[in-house]
Amino acid sequence: MDVREQLLAPFATEDIEWRIQRAGAARDGEVWAMLAPYITARGVQERLDEVFGLGGWEVSYRPWEVGHPGVLCTLRVRDPETGMWVVREDGAEQPETEPVKGGFSNALKRAAVQFGIGRYLYGIGTVYAEVSAEKREGYQRGEFRDKKSGETHRFYWAVPAWAVARVSAPAGEDALARPGPRVAEPAPAPGAPSPPCPRCTGPMWDNRANKRSPRAPDWRCKDKECGGVYWPGQAPPPEDALLEPARSA
Repeated sequence: MDVREQLLAPFATEDIEWRIQRAGAARDGEVWAMLAPYITARGVQERLDEVFGLGGWEVSYRPWEVGHPGVLCTLRVRDPETGMWVVREDGAEQPETEPVKGGFSNALKRAAVQFGIGRYLYGIGTVYAEVSAEKREGYQRGEFRDKKSGETHRFYWAVPAWAVARVSAPAGEDALARPGPRVAEPAPAPGAPSPPCPRCTGPMWDNRANKRSPRAPDWRCKDKECGGVYWPGQAPPPEDALLEPARSA
């Protein structure tokens, strides 16, 4: 496996974290949340060690501000074949929570993407979380505030098993040994609720069993005037949801 293939290889489950991108409530009051996968800074460092060796890469940081305080990361790696140093840079804003640590970590991850590390995650898109009103094993707590009513909704969420399998290297196997798996979202159990429409958050028709073209959407909004459609793992967050971004607790 050449250097490029090693850099582009998928990550193990423990090196990927999921964050809520948007959350809200459907018209019937059912809470939904959309997640996106991210690599961890530790995973990036281990990948650099594996590919280039302990002395084969260097990183430096400096303040960077474009409207908001941030950090610019300069990542240098030495090509194992030519011995030449290759440099990439990228930056990130400092988050409100742990601004110093978060700024450094996010800048490193963005710079690493310039070399292809974790780049495949951008093609995953967002996925709907498994949501529960009650605390369950393996679930995390989340919340969002409705801008209309000002009410704060608290809930618990987990990453669907099919989504974990889709972005992770198989358990017990070296992440550099094979390309990332592509696992489709399973069909819901009979009587299971449909995902909320990405546009109006209303109910949707399951179109998977009847569609004639693979390019047709898997789900269609029941409201013909809305016209919302959804492909699992690829739907964008609702554009017109009157909600603040959700956060994990």
